[in-house]
Amino acid sequence: MHQSYTSGNRRYLGLPAMAIIIVTLTGCDPVYGIRARKIITQPPDDSCILAALKQTHGVKGVQTQTLTNQGWLVAGDGPLHGTPIRYFTYDIGGQYSPTLMIEGHGTEQFEYSDIMLSMHQKIPQSQIDHALPIMIEAEKQLSRSCGVDLVDGMKHFCDGSHCGL
Repeated sequence: MHQSYTSGNRRYLGLPAMAIIIVTLTGCDPVYGIRARKIITQPPDDSCILAALKQTHGVKGVQTQTLTNQGWLVAGDGPLHGTPIRYFTYDIGGQYSPTLMIEGHGTEQFEYSDIMLSMHQKIPQSQIDHALPIMIEAEKQLSRSCGVDLVDGMKHFCDGSHCGL
């Protein structure tokens, strides 16, 4: 899932993000769930990330997928068209599964996003309460095992507001 981000005078707007905006403006449901993101310089090591997620308490399995970025950079630094986007979806035993998404974000930067989203309905609070501590523990495990600092400055938002951590 692509998202639209603004940082200073940099803008990135992928085609999926534009579709979400159009759908939202025409009266459909907004996107609900948990979102956290951080841009860092540590490149992804897919095998280490997979192993770290599998070692995280509460994770029952991990599925991986790599797709090619189809969005176009409008201005500044950001995800480039044609670069890989890595998805690590981890089963936590609930109706919804979080996904760690990693994509190149300009020169020698990578955006790490940890998300659990639903477009058509709110995720029940019990599912949010179950998932959030596991997602945070997965980020800590990834930081410890792979040297990717996802702990400092990784802010979690639940339905657009801080998750109350």
